[in-house]
Amino acid sequence: MNELRLTVRDTAGIRKVRPVTGGVPIAEGAAPEGSVFALRDDDGKPAPVQTSVLARWRDGSARWVLLDFQANPAADGEQRYVLHWGDSLQPVGPDMPVCSVGGDDVALRSGEVTVSVGGEDLLNLADRFDVVLSLTDGDRAPCEATIESAEIETSGALRSTLSLVGSFRTQTGKRLFQFRLRASAYAGLSLVRLEPLILVDADAGVVQRVHDLWLRLHPRSVAGRTRIGGAPGWDGHADYTEALFQVDDAHYLLEGTLDGEGTKAPGWAELEDADGVAALALRDFWQQWPKALDVSQFGLSVGLLPDFHEGNFAHLEPWYKHQYLFDGDCYRLRTGQARRWDVWVDLNGDGESLAKHANAPLVPVPDPAQALATGVWDE
Repeated sequence: MNELRLTVRDTAGIRKVRPVTGGVPIAEGAAPEGSVFALRDDDGKPAPVQTSVLARWRDGSARWVLLDFQANPAADGEQRYVLHWGDSLQPVGPDMPVCSVGGDDVALRSGEVTVSVGGEDLLNLADRFDVVLSLTDGDRAPCEATIESAEIETSGALRSTLSLVGSFRTQTGKRLFQFRLRASAYAGLSLVRLEPLILVDADAGVVQRVHDLWLRLHPRSVAGRTRIGGAPGWDGHADYTEALFQVDDAHYLLEGTLDGEGTKAPGWAELEDADGVAALALRDFWQQWPKALDVSQFGLSVGLLPDFHEGNFAHLEPWYKHQYLFDGDCYRLRTGQARRWDVWVDLNGDGESLAKHANAPLVPVPDPAQALATGVWDE
């Protein structure tokens, strides 16, 4: 039987169309090379799906298949699907597919959402926001993120991903280490997923000192109302910078015109500009402390490695568990380390639901009995 039953469950408590991404197992010999995969919903109606074979059995048949599609289960509910395959199927496509452009002008587009390589900035989102990675080294010198290559890493109708690779360099031209930035666009949705990564591959030295690292979204129009999620949070017109600093996994501080503190911040912020409200959310915000969110007339910023004051973490016990990372008011990163973050942007934003989605994305869950019977885990 060339089919696999799937379930998509919502665990975020929200109801809206969202992307679904995940791998599913296939039994040996069931899907020979050249097989075409298609998806049907519980009513037998064809559903657009994007597939990619991740691994094969020795006979060349598919062993793991990556699925990308979209679902809208009820809040705390589920939707059921059937994945089937053969050599003569004709899968349906989305109404508003993602189009990708390679070569000198690397870009993604679906409807009004565009993601393109920026001029002096790394990326441009819908001619509305410029995306910047901002790093300051241990000597308090600002560093520039220089792009060395840009390519379409994944080209598909449901999801396409643009990948940048480059290096941080000081104003004197000294290279610090490598960065990568992936940006994904989804068919017909206002979502963009940003995955910044640093790879500490400095040309010399074992330990590299970093003062701070930020991902910033600069609006191209005048910013109005801004919000930072939390209880307490911030809601108002940020003439000056308003910030939330997650000190550890149980404590955050509000900084700016309002003083306050809380426990576990949800990790989202919003900004209103001439085109509406845009939202940004970082997955596992409080779990990955220290983290920070800034809002101002200059845009939205998330502190991936936010600046801090010496002594901010002196309360952490036992100290030997934490001292490797902090040195005065800087971070110590060992050569060979890599750090990656998962940031979501909604250009038609609702920060609260975006953070819930980021922390509980939809995934395809294969029927357990069928999955075990495929034999991908051996005995």
